[in-house]
Amino acid sequence: AIMVENSRAYGRAMIEGIAAYAQETRDWTLRPLAVKDASPSRLRDFDGIIARIADDRLAERLISSGLPVVDVFCQKVRPGIACVDSDHRRIGLMARDFFRNRGFVNTAYCGIPGEAPSEIRGTAFATDTTLIYTRKTTKPLDESQFYAERADRIPDAQQLRRWAKSLPMPIAVFCYNDLRAIQLQQVARGLGLRIPEDMAILGVDNDTTLCSFAEIPISSIDPNSHQVGYDAARLLRPMMIR
Repeated sequence: AIMVENSRAYGRAMIEGIAAYAQETRDWTLRPLAVKDASPSRLRDFDGIIARIADDRLAERLISSGLPVVDVFCQKVRPGIACVDSDHRRIGLMARDFFRNRGFVNTAYCGIPGEAPSEIRGTAFATDTTLIYTRKTTKPLDESQFYAERADRIPDAQQLRRWAKSLPMPIAVFCYNDLRAIQLQQVARGLGLRIPEDMAILGVDNDTTLCSFAEIPISSIDPNSHQVGYDAARLLRPMMIR
């Protein structure tokens, strides 16, 4: 079973990587499975699962199934579940080099506080003077948030607007992903800021469709999610035949 969202390029490329491995082996049958359908009776139809696990509730259901599981989100270490993910630290370092090589002095990071991959990218990107976006939230990440992210809906718009307004200009901002980059661009444009003269924005995912539909095209780092999917499938195979 594949439990990966396909609404954006990152998830679609990951699914393509899983499919590429399955085509090589020629003895796998892949089936998508929605989070809401992951009941004990439904899970019995499968021999193994590749999933982006965003909360403990889903993790507990998958562990209880007794099936081998590979997590391709890696929000936290979960006993009994293997993990394959992009190198988030390397992504952050690439972003830092990208701006440094272009002579930017003021830098900021706009992530999703509390989300592990976002925190790792931000830590690797930041210097002592980098301004980090933070927000007050009492609601932990869950599946409903993870699968419902949209460019035209910014849940923390007011906080993001206040933060963007406080930044020194010109500034280079590295965003956790392309969706976050577009959300920041929308906020910045609403404040009358010029892109990229006042604020240069860099995203992650290489979602060319999403980026090209931004008012001003956004540069992006490719996290190679195709390879993540391929390696996840390759890891799952021996787990299924033990």
